[in-house]
Amino acid sequence: MPFGECTITLQDVGMLVGLPVDGEPVLSRGSPNILELAEELLGVVPPQSEIKGHRVRLSWLAAIFGDIADDIDDVDVLVRYGRAWILRYLGGVLVPDRSSSYVSLRWLLFLRDFDIIRTYAWGAAVLGYLYRNLCTSTDYKTPSCVDLPFYYSYGHGNDSQPLCLRHFHLFLQPVQLV
Repeated sequence: MPFGECTITLQDVGMLVGLPVDGEPVLSRGSPNILELAEELLGVVPPQSEIKGHRVRLSWLAAIFGDIADDIDDVDVLVRYGRAWILRYLGGVLVPDRSSSYVSLRWLLFLRDFDIIRTYAWGAAVLGYLYRNLCTSTDYKTPSCVDLPFYYSYGHGNDSQPLCLRHFHLFLQPVQLV
């Protein structure tokens, strides 16, 4: 990378988040029936009021799977709570949607078998998700730093410039990052 630039790398994700970066890719495997998948893997179907497309409200997951009794001996019930916790962690921390209120039930496809969950490259998936959302959240209609000299030359010394462009030279000063 050129001097003065930085980005989040796969190594950063592996070191900071602790997710595996090597392994099976986390790729979509078709379009399953989300409600059947939820019933099979969580043991409950979310009500329609808690679903938006293929996503479910995180608050609903927290209400249903938030507290677990100490005396549960059934392994299947414990695994369902584990899946719900991982689903909440995915939707709340690792791959949140724009509202930070929902999580895709499609992630359940990767939580079916607990023995192979750790074989997926979750770190690579999180980094890919981050990059994708950085690209889709960029507003290309807003002037960038590259456009600032144009705006400066257009209205140099003119008080009609937007406030953010009046002191653009501050953004063009060389600054050592390290």
